[in-house]
Amino acid sequence: DEAHKFAVHADWLLRDAMRCATCAEALADVTFVAATTARQRENLPVLSARQATEVLREAATRGKIAVVFGNEATGLTNDELNLANLGVMIPTAGHSSNPRLQKRDNYTGGSG
Repeated sequence: DEAHKFAVHADWLLRDAMRCATCAEALADVTFVAATTARQRENLPVLSARQATEVLREAATRGKIAVVFGNEATGLTNDELNLANLGVMIPTAGHSSNPRLQKRDNYTGGSG
């Protein structure tokens, strides 16, 4: 199975995972959902990953929480995002909001 090949030391995670046909089915018993997103949304409050940790920690005191990740190329669908209570932006290489870090992340090995 391809997933097990990439799981390396997390094969237990795949072995114990519940298989669901839809995202909604997977989240049926969850009380708070955070979904990753690459941009601001009109209908969903969006926080940085650091800010979201406090919200998630507090939500976990009230019930089961989940963080939903989309695939790297296309992310989550609008229907999947509609299931979320919170959007979370996780910076990726070269896409930092801090201009000083953007320059560092774009370093290509040249001098100057």
